[in-house]
Amino acid sequence: MIVTALLFALPLLFLVACAVKPRSETDVIPDTYGTSEGLWLYKGNKRSRTDGMEEEKLLTSVTVGETEYGVEDFKIISYMYVKDTWEIFYIIQIDTDCRLCHYNYKTKESSDLYDLWDTETPENYFIEVSDSLVYVADQVIFSHDAELLYKDFRYGTLDGNIVYDITGREFKYFMNGEMHVVPLDATFPNSEDAYQRYGNYFYLIGSDFYAINLDTEECTTLSVFSVSKNMYRSYDDFYYMDGSLFVLTKCCPRYSSNADERFYQLIRVTGASTSVAYDFGDAPYGMTMYIDGSTIYLVKQAARSIHNQYFAYDSKTGKTESVSSKAVKNGKTTADLTKVEKINDNDRELTVGEYTFYVYSIGYDDVSDMFGSHYSKTCYYLMRRHGGLEEVMQYS
Repeated sequence: MIVTALLFALPLLFLVACAVKPRSETDVIPDTYGTSEGLWLYKGNKRSRTDGMEEEKLLTSVTVGETEYGVEDFKIISYMYVKDTWEIFYIIQIDTDCRLCHYNYKTKESSDLYDLWDTETPENYFIEVSDSLVYVADQVIFSHDAELLYKDFRYGTLDGNIVYDITGREFKYFMNGEMHVVPLDATFPNSEDAYQRYGNYFYLIGSDFYAINLDTEECTTLSVFSVSKNMYRSYDDFYYMDGSLFVLTKCCPRYSSNADERFYQLIRVTGASTSVAYDFGDAPYGMTMYIDGSTIYLVKQAARSIHNQYFAYDSKTGKTESVSSKAVKNGKTTADLTKVEKINDNDRELTVGEYTFYVYSIGYDDVSDMFGSHYSKTCYYLMRRHGGLEEVMQYS
């Protein structure tokens, strides 16, 4: 069996107190360790048993043309694991030559893949992996099986099964083995908020709001967002659920600072179809959106919070009704929901068969500060749980 695990340092354990118990390096070094259960732990260009024994290097040589380079001849700049195909992609440097190569940790086969552009700052080269693509060094696209799919794609952004770029009035993207180019009628700001991708639609958000069907390349201007030249529309919040993108927008006079002239709408976008879910009228103190299941709660702020107005929009029925402040309490902002998704994506435990592995940390000091209020150093442990027994496998 194979364990593929990258040990990411967990945040330091901050102990908020008037004083902390004195603890030296000797105090945090384990007295006993668990023994190997036969699994392999992969990290960087090495593998070992989970107890750290039998350590060995993976990529030990690279053949470029007819010349073979040993591990002492090249430097690993960066690497990325692709677990579904057992591949490790490496960016290496041989003298001044930067190259992409790979090692399959199931078959133990390796090869040189691509001659990357040489650079004085190879450390800025990156490897990104999505559910189907590998995008390397802002330059080339590979499959998970280390097959070259496209080269010379500069300044792209990897998003699931596509790599895209917006340059001037042109939106180009690589998908399903082909390059697609969609001409645009406007330019768009270089901001993450200007681009929203959901399913097979890509939305470009600027002075105009475009919906691009990634399957057909059809580009539609969503006129519901259009305003006259004397008006300005901004986008305060976005949330996607049940196949629709919900946009909380604000519209106000372009050359007026009058807060009383701020009008809010909740707009529902499904593919290239749009509808005004609800028009809230003027909201000089702004509005905030909260999510709870299939319900979107919207709070129209007032000068005093006791005068706030509360609304609930049911995405399944399309109906909006006034509610009390208590109804909103279980709702979460889109920012909070994003944080929860990131935590779930970065699960801190890995279970293989009967064994569960995780990283634990504890603070210590060689010499405590004069107040003894915190630790300045941290010891990390690779832990294993099995049959109710918790054991230290390695520490750092």
